[in-house]
Amino acid sequence: MAEEFRIAAKQREKHCQIKTLYANGVLFQRWYKLAGKLQNAQEKNQFLRLATKNLRTEIEISESIKVQMQKKLMNRLKVSKGSET
Repeated sequence: MAEEFRIAAKQREKHCQIKTLYANGVLFQRWYKLAGKLQNAQEKNQFLRLATKNLRTEIEISESIKVQMQKKLMNRLKVSKGSET
């Protein structure tokens, strides 16, 4: 039972990572298209710098959420192992 739980947790984590990468890629593409509409090269660079900074922040947030979820899953595993014995 615990092994099945671990496998399911890994699959869920992989699926979430793929969704996050895809969403961040789509978001960055939108920002890049918007930057293309700006006339001034300096404005484009500033806009893309800001977009990259926001993207990094979102990735850091998703990583911290992933760590929290892993801790919760490990606690559940410990509890389920404790109740089996």
